[in-house]
Amino acid sequence: MNSFKSLIIPDRKKMILFGIFVLITLAGMIQRSPITESPPSPNPSPLGDFSFTLLSFLLAFPYQLLVIWLSLIGVFPMYRFSWLVIAGNLVYLYFLSCLSISGFNRYSHRFSKWHWAAMIGIPFILLVLYLILLNFPPLFVDNLWNYLGVFIIVVLYLHLLFCLGFFVYEEMA
Repeated sequence: MNSFKSLIIPDRKKMILFGIFVLITLAGMIQRSPITESPPSPNPSPLGDFSFTLLSFLLAFPYQLLVIWLSLIGVFPMYRFSWLVIAGNLVYLYFLSCLSISGFNRYSHRFSKWHWAAMIGIPFILLVLYLILLNFPPLFVDNLWNYLGVFIIVVLYLHLLFCLGFFVYEEMA
């Protein structure tokens, strides 16, 4: 219980990362609001072409899968409790920031250069393969920023996956 308590106690790094995650999520909600209006607004998003919607979706993907699954089995009707979905998303984002910072603090000394190469190289290779398959060189700065955002989120999830592997290895030993 002490380790869980130390995991969720806020500190400056966790709160800064949580603030960044919340800003990405809010920007995604603002950016998709003209599309979700009834009738859809013909005006473009005030945030420009950078895809905050995609980044917020990727950032909260595991939580969204849980909400969709609960909705499909009839336990949690999203249309009746949208405020609960938003509150759950905030809890998820805080927990994600706590896991990221705590994992880095605890396991950064265990990451060899091969781990860092895999965490950075795998998303980079996937991104290059994606661009080659589309025959689409990213010539526009906006597209490069979108790809960089997706790259950073994939690196974050790979970092958490490596930390989970180290944690399981320590518990098994």
